[in-house]
Amino acid sequence: MVSVIIPWHHDLPLLTEVINNFCEGLDPNDFEIIIVNDGSVSPNGKFFPLEFDIFKYRNIVVINNPIQRGVGYSFDVGVRAS
Repeated sequence: MVSVIIPWHHDLPLLTEVINNFCEGLDPNDFEIIIVNDGSVSPNGKFFPLEFDIFKYRNIVVINNPIQRGVGYSFDVGVRAS
C-alpha cells in the first residue's frame, strides 16, 4: 500500500480538489491518504478540526494538530502514522 501525506493549513476547497483529482480512476484499496491539519483556524480564530467524513473516500486518515508547527513537522507526523 502507498501512503500519500498531505500537510494542510486552511484551504479546504483546494484540499478537496486535490484529493478528488488524485483519487479519480484509482482503486482506493491501493493507497491511503494521510492529511495532517497544521493548526488551521476558523474565521473566528478558533482551531478548526478537520473531519475525515467530509470526503467521499474512506481511505483517508486525518490527524489534527491544534498548533501550527510547519510543513516539515506535519510531514513527519504523517510518516509516523503511515
